[in-house]
Amino acid sequence: MSVLDRIIATLKMKGMSQVELAAALKDYGVTKQTVTDWKSGKSNTYYSLIAEIAGILEVSSDYLFNIKKSAPDGTPSIETSIDELSGIIQNLSDEGRRQLLEHARLVEFREASLK
Repeated sequence: MSVLDRIIATLKMKGMSQVELAAALKDYGVTKQTVTDWKSGKSNTYYSLIAEIAGILEVSSDYLFNIKKSAPDGTPSIETSIDELSGIIQNLSDEGRRQLLEHARLVEFREASLK
């Protein structure tokens, strides 16, 4: 998955539109057309804004660059697990995403009730 694919996938996961991303980056000269140009391959100026984009999307730059990390014992880090989930989510239908979200909320509820 390319950096741009990760940005777009993360936007979807966060429920953010490309217009909202452009608005958040307006101080850097980014417009809706800029984001459209990124998607069409006409521009790759997003590379110079990776830190800002990562901050807006609340992910690390490493995540956007798909830099895999693992714990010293070789088990995948949480970032790696999130990367894997991102790929799975991207391939799910809307119904599959809805079901996954329901399940995640149930797990969250169970964990909160154990505290």
